[in-house]
Amino acid sequence: MKAVREYSNFTPENDPFQEHDFGAFDIDGEQLFWKIDHFDKDM
Repeated sequence: MKAVREYSNFTPENDPFQEHDFGAFDIDGEQLFWKIDHFDKDM
């Protein structure tokens, strides 16, 4: 969780809408992708 919280490698190519809700990094030689979605309960 710390790596996701501190992730800052956002670029126009990997974050075109500037939502900062997706990223990837390497852990122990494996690439890990993460995605955060938020949904409005009233929708």
